[in-house]
Amino acid sequence: MTNDLSTLINNLNSNDVGVRGNAAERLSRLGEQAKAALVGLCRAASDEDETVREHAVAALEEVGVPDGEDAAELILLLQSSDADTVYWAVTLLGRLESSASHAAELLAKLLLDSPHLLVKQRVAWALKKIGNQSDSVIQALRHAAQSPDARLSRNAQKALSILERLADSILKPAGG
Repeated sequence: MTNDLSTLINNLNSNDVGVRGNAAERLSRLGEQAKAALVGLCRAASDEDETVREHAVAALEEVGVPDGEDAAELILLLQSSDADTVYWAVTLLGRLESSASHAAELLAKLLLDSPHLLVKQRVAWALKKIGNQSDSVIQALRHAAQSPDARLSRNAQKALSILERLADSILKPAGG
């Protein structure tokens, strides 16, 4: 990591909104090169300043798939009280697909317990991408599929459909 990138990451935690905003804005122009800043950007997605939030989200949208080593820190962010931070941690775990399988149980719990509808919708999407077929994941998705919220229900149903196809392909013998 270059000193400049390291400085930008540190600046996301500054008490000065202008410093945070400049760091988030510069990171938003780095694309995948901003991967080292993912955790800080997830936190900045919930910054009190709208400009910082917008630049952080722009960076998160462009950064692509995180490195697998970031999964542990992203999992810790699932405990945040801020919906935007959790939303982005879930999104990044979903982008890791099966590499984030160890997070599926926590995501299933979040799907059941989160008070934030957008987080629940994103968790259903992430569980579809991760592909973990544990009983708790399936139960949480079945519960979410019954939601009165059409998007959550649809995301959960899609995830269940994908997981059922995965289970069928595992159970069928090769060439059968």
